[in-house]
Amino acid sequence: MEQQNKSEDSKPENGTIKLYQDIVDRAHKEVEAVRKVYYWLSGLITVIIAVGTACFTVLIVKDRQELRSEMEKRVALMKADLDKELELGKAKVGYDYNLLERNLTSSVQANTETINKKVNSRIEAEFDNDNIQQLVKARAEERIDKVADGYISSQIDKRIVPQMRIVEAKIVNLQGNSDFNFLASAAQGGDRFAFEALKRMASNKMDGMQRKATEAVSAVRSSRSMPYLTWGFEYPWKPGSDPDRLNIEDIKKEFASNDASPNRIGLIDYVKNRENINKKDKLKFLYEIISQDKSIDVVIHAASRFNEITGQNIPYFEWDKILDWYPKHVDEIK
Repeated sequence: MEQQNKSEDSKPENGTIKLYQDIVDRAHKEVEAVRKVYYWLSGLITVIIAVGTACFTVLIVKDRQELRSEMEKRVALMKADLDKELELGKAKVGYDYNLLERNLTSSVQANTETINKKVNSRIEAEFDNDNIQQLVKARAEERIDKVADGYISSQIDKRIVPQMRIVEAKIVNLQGNSDFNFLASAAQGGDRFAFEALKRMASNKMDGMQRKATEAVSAVRSSRSMPYLTWGFEYPWKPGSDPDRLNIEDIKKEFASNDASPNRIGLIDYVKNRENINKKDKLKFLYEIISQDKSIDVVIHAASRFNEITGQNIPYFEWDKILDWYPKHVDEIK
């Protein structure tokens, strides 16, 4: 009995649970349906947004194209307007230029005619004056002088100048021979500087007088051989004077005051033989003579005495070697 009651009591409970399950299932279905609806709405909204964006983009592109087309049209219109303005400006400038050219041409022509009239009237007035005849004559003479000068100059160049050159060459040759003969004669007479000039000519292969100069130098050397140097000359001291009391500077003054070569040679021997004059002063005295004296005879005599004091064997006609030796060894002389 109790079991039957229990089974009867449990029936309502089972019915309630089933009802609850049906409600829950239905709720689930409705939720699922709502979810599908929301999902569908979400897709629809996405599509609408996409379509709207596409439409907006199309509209924007279209607007840009239309704007660009509009701008191109406006630019074309502005260019056309500018071209028209430019053509009008060119036409106006051309017109103004032609007008200015016509005005200038007419003005220049008018001024030219005025000037021509003034010049013609001035020329007519001048020709009526006697001065114009003198002017024409002077111009003609100037022209004749120029033509004549040119002709005369050409004739001089063709005919006279060659003859003058021949004569000049002969004169130069004669002058050269005359100069050489003068040098040779002066050197033979004892001129030291003429002799040195002959020596330079003889050593110059390019000199046309080399052969003659060599012969002249040899002739001067031969005329003054060694025996000539042994001749003794005594200096003519003034009566009552005592030369031994003179120092070397006094003797130099005495030497410079006497122009006779034999006397200067005698003074050279006097200094060389005087014992109370030291070697250094003697050589300096002889060196100065060799450097400066104008006489060949005096120079070669001083050179020979220089060799005797120093023990050198320098050829006395080559006194340049003595002039080179002395400055190098002067400090060694005692």
